[in-house]
Parts: sequence; structure tokens; C-alpha cells
Amino acid sequence: MPKNSVPSATSNSAADRTFAQSWAALPASTRVKFSLGICAVAAAGIYLSDVLEKRMSAEPREKSD
Repeated sequence: MPKNSVPSATSNSAADRTFAQSWAALPASTRVKFSLGICAVAAAGIYLSDVLEKRMSAEPREKSD
């Protein structure tokens, strides 16, 4: 492969691809499942942080003037 050419998403060597090209080379169903998994982890983290905040809320500090 010439030095200045850009490898395509269907290139045989994964080492020659960029991250975006590797992502595009994955089947659509795999990309959807991976993306939904990341969204589920993010949603669980948000929910868990809210629950922990309610359970372990900090006591208000006394104002010192």
C-alpha cells in the first residue's frame, strides 16, 4: 500500500485502519448492541449516583461568621 493512500473500511489489515474505519467495518447489529450497552451502563451510573446521593446525603455545614 502506498504511504499516502487512505485504507478503506474493508482493508484486510486491521492495523492499517483508523478507529472510525474499524467501527464502520463492524456489522450494523454489533454497532447497535455495543452502543446500547454503553448507554445502559451510563443510565445505570446516573441512577446509582442519584440513589447513593439520597442515602448518603451530606449534612449541612454550620455557617461560621
